[in-house]
Amino acid sequence: MEADVNDSAELRAMSAPWSDTIELLLRIRTASGQLSCGTNVEMETVEPGHQVNPTFRLRTEKAQQLMDDLWSCGLRPSEGTGSAGAMRATEKHLDDMRRLVFHRLDETTQPVSDSDDGRAK
Repeated sequence: MEADVNDSAELRAMSAPWSDTIELLLRIRTASGQLSCGTNVEMETVEPGHQVNPTFRLRTEKAQQLMDDLWSCGLRPSEGTGSAGAMRATEKHLDDMRRLVFHRLDETTQPVSDSDDGRAK
């Protein structure tokens, strides 16, 4: 089946813990309402530099749905991207701030002896 740009393609993901895999289902609903499901992906040998068309296209909202499905399967961004990267950067910043504050507190909170006037040095 040749998909038309007006067709609605979905790529859904579901965790399959029994095989430690993520199962994917590609389905396309045509403008006329016909539903088709992907069954096989055929690989074709091409020469280096040969321009090829994408295997399939997803509309932005369907790509978001796929990301949400993968998140539900327990997958997260690998490094430095999206909210996971932002959270990591925030945690590092907080660690730096803690080191600065506690180092400064250690300098200003020296034990006071009887001969001192009570002010920290």
